[in-house]
Amino acid sequence: MSKDFMKMLEEDSNDSSKLKNLGNELHTVSEMVSELENIDSQIELFEQNLKEAKNNRYKLVTESLPALLAELNLSELKMEDGSMISVKQVVAGSIKVADRPQAFQWLRDNGHGDLVKHVISVSFGAGEDDIAQNTKALLSDHLNANSKGLAVDDKETVHNQTLNAFLRQLNENGEEIPAFFNPFISQEAKLKRGKK
Repeated sequence: MSKDFMKMLEEDSNDSSKLKNLGNELHTVSEMVSELENIDSQIELFEQNLKEAKNNRYKLVTESLPALLAELNLSELKMEDGSMISVKQVVAGSIKVADRPQAFQWLRDNGHGDLVKHVISVSFGAGEDDIAQNTKALLSDHLNANSKGLAVDDKETVHNQTLNAFLRQLNENGEEIPAFFNPFISQEAKLKRGKK
């Protein structure tokens, strides 16, 4: 127990009403801690149930429904309540860090260099605010920062949605998608709910 708490008990030992109030307050704290533990347990259970529901939904959308509709030779089906289930091809990909130079060069060589986005940054230390402001002005005037002896970090990226749209287009055109784009092609059911 803390020294302050012990001192308070000693000072208040002759005053039984204060001790009774302290006992009531400690009981209230105990009840609140118990309530907090119950809420935390409920949240954990809800999160587990949500994860399981999402996994079940994913299986229905990516496996069960596409397989059944394919077996029935249907790409979409309108339900009695007005809802519509349809199956669409999903094309997605990603570029691993180790594959970026090769992937970006391929994009440039094949006329798609405009998909590559650049993030150029320059780091300044504490006390270099004036230099940073001057550099910003120079870059704004389209001067070459390297001629000023500054270390420039040029990070090349392709936004994930841009990449996926591009890969979809390649696939639709019947073109081969290079392996360094890590292509993922699957069927996915989409549900459009009917009006209520």
